[in-house]
Amino acid sequence: MDNFIDQSRKWYRLDNAAKIYPVVTTIKESHVFRVSMTLKEEVNPEILQKAVEMCQTRFPTFYVKMKHGLFWYYYEPNEKKPIVKPEPARICKPIDLHENNNYFFTIYYYQKRISLEVFHGLCDGSGAMEFLKAICYQYLLLQGHNLSAEGLVRTIEEVPTFSETEDSYLRYYTKEKGKPLPTDKSFKIQGTKFAVYGSAVVKGKIDSHAIYKLAKSKNVTVTEFLVALLTYSVIQFNDSVEMEKRPINICIPVNMRRHFPSETIRNFALFFHTIYHFKSKDITFDEVLQDIKQSFKERLTKDDLQKKLNLNVGIEKKFIVRILPLFIKKILLKAGYHFFGSRPTTVTISNLGVVRLPESMKPFVEEVEFNLGSGGIPSVAVATYEDYTILSFSRGYYETDLEYHFFKFLTDQGLEVEISSNLWEQN
Repeated sequence: MDNFIDQSRKWYRLDNAAKIYPVVTTIKESHVFRVSMTLKEEVNPEILQKAVEMCQTRFPTFYVKMKHGLFWYYYEPNEKKPIVKPEPARICKPIDLHENNNYFFTIYYYQKRISLEVFHGLCDGSGAMEFLKAICYQYLLLQGHNLSAEGLVRTIEEVPTFSETEDSYLRYYTKEKGKPLPTDKSFKIQGTKFAVYGSAVVKGKIDSHAIYKLAKSKNVTVTEFLVALLTYSVIQFNDSVEMEKRPINICIPVNMRRHFPSETIRNFALFFHTIYHFKSKDITFDEVLQDIKQSFKERLTKDDLQKKLNLNVGIEKKFIVRILPLFIKKILLKAGYHFFGSRPTTVTISNLGVVRLPESMKPFVEEVEFNLGSGGIPSVAVATYEDYTILSFSRGYYETDLEYHFFKFLTDQGLEVEISSNLWEQN
């Protein structure tokens, strides 16, 4: 039986994954991501503000501010009101804590869309979606709609439990030897950087049944198919000589809840890289797909994930690391992020999976979207709701070759793709 949390709790540790993000955040790399829900009616900002305030006691690990300790950062409850705002032009920009009442999330509205932008130090995509679902559910209730949560939404009548706020990395840590992370430098896509910092977003909306059928016809999962297509697309427009020097590595955040039972709405993901060594420009997509499929089979196992978790948590638990002052830890964390985060990655793709809503809520929701902010590395965020899958590409440079070749391949396979963009390159 799960225990309820002490709602008078005065502070929270950052979870194992969260500890690095306050250290490596810059104006170029915000480590902020977005989940959005587009409704079928115009958003009322006043009612939305009330819905956000009403969710405060239900989601205590979101309504916090960060403090600077001697050894680590930590969170404590934030008594100020979160501020609902009109959506800005720049997506996933760094959070201005002073303007945001020291909150690490912001709720935006634009026409029919409600968006949650959140700092990765608070949660991962799964946790963010649980929070957004609760806010939109409460908003629709306040609008007078008759809804039932059906076990798919965390409602404000419920009391938060310990399992929702736990650090699941610590829960599943064992003393078994950890597995070294990849550190070899990957091939990097070159582009003309924007004169004004920001993320250009190109969104492709496709039939979810069609993409599933296409992946199944090739005996792979949708994620395996998309990773292979990203790899194949990179090959199409880049120089052979340069690709021969470095592997094309696609970084995939893995939702650990699918491998280790957990109810946490904080971070609980680990990163897995497919590593593809360039062979020839004449290679077929199916040949690339077989390599990627084999990479998933060999390297994405529960045993490998356990060893990666053990390595990450084991480092944190070392006595010498625990007693280092925070200013020294910051230097080491920045170096670690360079070698294990950005250095081995060509493109990042994160698949949120199928977003499930109560039947009573579905008539009021048009679509669900997921976006990753782009630093120096292009990224793709994927979310599926009902009949559509939305793939959102983010980049920090002008050229659109990756998106062009990716979506062209899908249309060549007979899929219909509805393309839209935030046109950031026009700034």
